[in-house]
Amino acid sequence: MRKWKTIKSDYIHKSPFGNIRKDQCELPNGIVIDDYYVNEVR
Repeated sequence: MRKWKTIKSDYIHKSPFGNIRKDQCELPNGIVIDDYYVNEVR
């Protein structure tokens, strides 16, 4: 299974407890996902 490619990454919220990040990703088949949200828990 091939990995997704991150094209762009922006943090929309940062706190001492964790961050919320919005990525733009390209799938192995070429489809681009514009709004992929990631919750980074500390």
